[in-house]
Amino acid sequence: MSMSTVKFLTLNVRGLRNQEKRRSIFSYLKKQKANIYLLQETFSNPKDERIWSAEWGGHIFYSHGSDHSKGVCVLIKPNSPIQVEIVELDMKGRFLILRLMTPGETSVNVVNIYPPTDYREQTNFIESLINKIVSATDSSNLIIAGDWNTTLNSIDKKGRLA
Repeated sequence: MSMSTVKFLTLNVRGLRNQEKRRSIFSYLKKQKANIYLLQETFSNPKDERIWSAEWGGHIFYSHGSDHSKGVCVLIKPNSPIQVEIVELDMKGRFLILRLMTPGETSVNVVNIYPPTDYREQTNFIESLINKIVSATDSSNLIIAGDWNTTLNSIDKKGRLA
C-alpha cells in the first residue's frame, strides 16, 4: 500500500453519543472503500474511547469536545497497516493533527478540523492552526480536511445569515 492509494472520507456526524446512531454510522463507514475516516462534531469525551474503539474494531484518535458540542476524531480502517502518530491535538475539540505512515513509504500529515461556528472567532482559530501546522509538520505532505464551518456567500448558509 502506498500513500497514493490511501483513500480518505470526511463526515460531520453531528454527534455520536447515541449508541444506535453511532453503530449505524460505523456500519456505513465500514462499507465504504476508504482507509482513513475523519469525523467532526463527535460530541465525545474520554469516557467514550473504550466503547467506541471496541465498536469500531480499529484505532480511533480523538480530540474531545463536550457531550453536546465539538470534537473531532480519526478512525483507521480495522486491520490497516497504516501506522499513526499523534502530532498535536486541540484540548477544545477543534482539530487533530496526525502523521500517517504506510509500509515502505514516507509520511503524510493529516489535519482534521472543526472551526468555531462564530465567524468572529474563525480568523483567530485559522491563524493559530496555521502556526501549529507549520511548526509541527512537514507541509509538503499535508492533507487538511473537515467541516470548515464557513460559507463564502450568505446565500449558501441555511438558517440564519452569515
